[in-house]
Amino acid sequence: MHEPAETTLRDVADELHDGIRVAILVRHAERPPLPANDPTFGRNLPLTERGAMEATRYGRELSRLAGKVQVTMAAGGNRRCMETAFHMLEGIGLDMEDELCSVLADPYLGGRTFYFGDLAARMELANAGNYLESLNAYFTCGRQKGFNDLHPSTSHLAGHLRYHYDAPLFIGVTHDLNVACFLAGNGTVASFTEKSWPGFLDAAVLFIQPDFSTTCRLLRFSTILPNTKH
Repeated sequence: MHEPAETTLRDVADELHDGIRVAILVRHAERPPLPANDPTFGRNLPLTERGAMEATRYGRELSRLAGKVQVTMAAGGNRRCMETAFHMLEGIGLDMEDELCSVLADPYLGGRTFYFGDLAARMELANAGNYLESLNAYFTCGRQKGFNDLHPSTSHLAGHLRYHYDAPLFIGVTHDLNVACFLAGNGTVASFTEKSWPGFLDAAVLFIQPDFSTTCRLLRFSTILPNTKH
C-alpha cells in the first residue's frame, strides 16, 4: 500500500494566493455514536460540544492562513453536516446573518451521492461483515454490489465540484464514505485500514487549475490541530 499524497492547510492557502481554485470535501465534525438500527443513519444527530468547537477552530485556522477569500459552503442535508458548515463559517468570521453566507444543501454530498447504488445491496454488504475489506475491494477494482462504478462516479463528483461551484474556495461537508471514495477514485489513497479511514474533519482537497485539470490530496485534521486525537 503506497503512502497517500497529502497536503496541509498552509498548502491550500498558498494555492489560493496563487489564483488556484480549491474544493475541500470534508467529513463532518464529531457526532455522538449512531443509534443501532436507525433507518435514517442519524439524520438528526447534532455535533458533540467538541465537534462544534473543532469545526469552529478549523474555520479560524483557515481564515488565519488564507486571509479574506470568497467562500462557498455546501453540506449534505442532515444535521451534523449542516452544523459543521455553520461552525466553520463562524470560525472563518463571516456574518451568519448575511444572505450571501448561507450554507447550500447539496444532495450529492448526502444520501444521493454519486457513489451509492442500490440501498438494499449496500446494507446486505455492510451486514455481511468485513465491510472495510469489501470497500477496499471496491477501491481496487472499481466495482462492488450496491455501489456505482468508482471512477465514473468520481468523475461526476469532480465535475460537480468544478462546474457547480465557482468561488475561489469551496467547502463541502459530507460523510466519511464520500471522502474515502473520492480519494480512492482519484488515486490519492489505494486502500484504507481502520486507523487510516477518514476521521472527523479529514478531507479530500481538489486543486483546480485554470484549464480545469485537477490534483487531489488528503488533508488530515490532525495536521491542522496537531494535538487533536481521533
